[in-house]
Amino acid sequence: MTSAWFKPELAELIINHGDIFNETHSIIADIVSGHLDIADLVENMAGVLTNKEPENREKGMRFYTKILKELPRDYLNDMQVKFISKFYIDRLKDNHRVVPPVIEGYSVLIDMSEYNIQNCTDFLTILFREVTCQSQTRQDRYNIYVIIQKLCNKDIEYLKSLGSDFVYGVITAMDGERDPRNLVFLFEFLQNFIKIFPLGHLAEEMFDVISCYFPIDFHPSSDDPAAVTREDLANSLAPCLCAIPEFGDSCIILLIEKLDSNLRLAKIDSLKLLVSIILYIKMNR
Repeated sequence: MTSAWFKPELAELIINHGDIFNETHSIIADIVSGHLDIADLVENMAGVLTNKEPENREKGMRFYTKILKELPRDYLNDMQVKFISKFYIDRLKDNHRVVPPVIEGYSVLIDMSEYNIQNCTDFLTILFREVTCQSQTRQDRYNIYVIIQKLCNKDIEYLKSLGSDFVYGVITAMDGERDPRNLVFLFEFLQNFIKIFPLGHLAEEMFDVISCYFPIDFHPSSDDPAAVTREDLANSLAPCLCAIPEFGDSCIILLIEKLDSNLRLAKIDSLKLLVSIILYIKMNR
């Protein structure tokens, strides 16, 4: 008897029978053994991927992303990765409910051994244009930041070649982030990003976006011993503020302003920032 994933009936099962999500290991076995092509799987899912109800299209993308997550990282060839990349890019334009599994799946795709960095150009263009990062859930925002980091780790020179459009997209994506876990991730990532990518006319905007967090005004819940601390945030933010010479004047102005604050923590953070500035100057003389 032919399994459901070899037939268009697969779409109906994804919509109405959640148990199919528990059978992905069998689908993976058929794909890896060569009995099922991953492109044919997309065709058999057409009924759910093009369904008029966004919640059903979301189910379809969650199913396909689950398949992708379970595939061996070295299984897909260059053409298959390119096909799936285009497929996910097109899905970014769909209803907001469909976007989260698309972002999650594309992050997995980047980890595939045959992923070509040039696949990311259209993805980033559509992501920055169609997806308002700060309107997503905390986890989905984090997934977007991870994608940006993964792409930088993959081929930073190629991303630099994308110019100010990419830098502006990153600035826009993170502008307004409030979750402390995401902020620690961003601050640690930005410490090198700011130094490596030429900011040009966007230097002031980048500084404004990160300096609004200084001094850190955050106190974690005492009920969560593993929570991000105020010190974690402050220590990861400071190196960003004095990362490049272009931030110098703005950083000094910010420091002087906060030294006049009546808040003790603001004064302490300002003095620590002053130390960071002095160390930066000494290291770069």
